[in-house]
Formats: sequence, structure tokens, C-alpha cells
Amino acid sequence: MASDRDMQQNRGKTGNPEKSHAPQPQGSTTPEKEFGAGFPVVAIGASARGLEAFEQFFSKLPPDSGMAFVLIQHLDPHHKSMLGDLLKRYTPMKVMEAEDGMMLQPNRVFVIPPNCHLAVHQGKLHLLEPLHSAGLHTPIDYFFRSLARDQKENAVGIILSGTGSDGVFGLMMIRDEGGMTMVQEPQTARYDGMPRNVLATGSADYSLPPDKMPEQLIAYFQHPSDKKYFIGGCFLFCLKNWYLSRSCISGSGFSFVSV
Repeated sequence: MASDRDMQQNRGKTGNPEKSHAPQPQGSTTPEKEFGAGFPVVAIGASARGLEAFEQFFSKLPPDSGMAFVLIQHLDPHHKSMLGDLLKRYTPMKVMEAEDGMMLQPNRVFVIPPNCHLAVHQGKLHLLEPLHSAGLHTPIDYFFRSLARDQKENAVGIILSGTGSDGVFGLMMIRDEGGMTMVQEPQTARYDGMPRNVLATGSADYSLPPDKMPEQLIAYFQHPSDKKYFIGGCFLFCLKNWYLSRSCISGSGFSFVSV
């Protein structure tokens, strides 16, 4: 597991460690920015008590979606997570605890270990010493930001039941980099703090119950020509702005329902 000191030393040598150059196969001319996983990578964040939402999600997810799933949960640093073992009851996909240097693969579920932060670089997972800023532990934000930089439009961020605001800023970054974002409908969440904080920022493309998310997720990637323009409320937001600009130019009295 890499320490903060190692990360700082790496920055001094190569800049941001998440932007360092990996060895290229002989004869390869692929630039660094094209080092994506080549398939959607879905990161799901929840509190330690978010098991029910995970169960609802994976019980409706086909095992051959062609996506990789990374689960980031708030965990007790001194106890082994039981999430992986419990999820095996709800999905035939291979569920494993993430290890340093492990490559992401489609139709696999990777679970964050306790007492670490998880990052991804060029499709490979990395375990890092946890960073605590002003007493805050934000493993969801940490991985979401890493995923946004590494996977761009192939990144998906999902926030399920939980308290606090962890994941909000990372979700915004995923969206800014061209990825897709989802949040659990607060009324279906056992703990609605995290979902409500996401919705307050307007950074969610979809707000759905966990058992409805897999269907929307699959539909989203089956229609790539539409996803940049019709996700969630984005299309209505853009249309509203277009109408407002037309109104200012022509003096016409347009009205539009707030979105």
C-alpha cells in the first residue's frame, strides 16, 4: 500500500502520480490519454449500512453487462468488510476485494478494503494510505475523482444510502469529465443524507430506486449517440436556456417550467 510520503515523492519526480506514464508495449503508439479500461467502470458509494441498497441494485443487474463495478463503503478501519461475501448471494459475478495493482475487468465486482483509499490509474487499482482532512474521511470522493480523470466518459458514479456529503464533489467531477451520475431516490434510502446532498448540487443525471438503476445504466450505454444530450434533466436545462436566450433577443414572452 503506498503511503502519503511515497505519493509526495512521486509528485516531485513525475508530477501528479495519476498522470504518470505506464510502460508501453513495443511498437505501441497509444498516447497516455487513451489508457481507459475500454468498458464502463461503475463506482458505487454508500455508508457502512448501505447493504440493503447494494442488494437491491445487484439483484436486478445482469451478470454480463460488460461493466466493471467498484464498491466504496464507509468501513470500520479495524474490521474486515463482509460486503463481498454478502453480495455473492445476489450476483453470479465474481466479487473480490480490491488489491494494489489489480486490473479492472468487465463483469467483476471490486470491493474496497478497510482502512485505505482506493484510486484507479490507466485501468489499474491502487491502494493508498487514507487521507484525513480536518478529521474527515472521504473515500468515495477520493475514488470518484480518480475515476473521472482516468475513465472520462466511461466513468459512472452512483451514490446510495448514507449520511454526510462524501461523494458529492467526486460525482460533480465525473459529470464534468463526460461521465454519467446516479443517486438513490431519498425517499427509498434508509439514510437519505448523501442522496439529498447530491440532489442539492444538481449533479445527478438520474435519481432512481436502486432496483431501477441497472436498467437505466444498461440503456444509457446502449445508445451512446444520445447520452451526451438527453441524460436526466440536462436536455431540459439546455432547452430552457435556449428559450431564455431567444426571449432576450426577440422580446418574445416565453415561459418554461423550472427544472
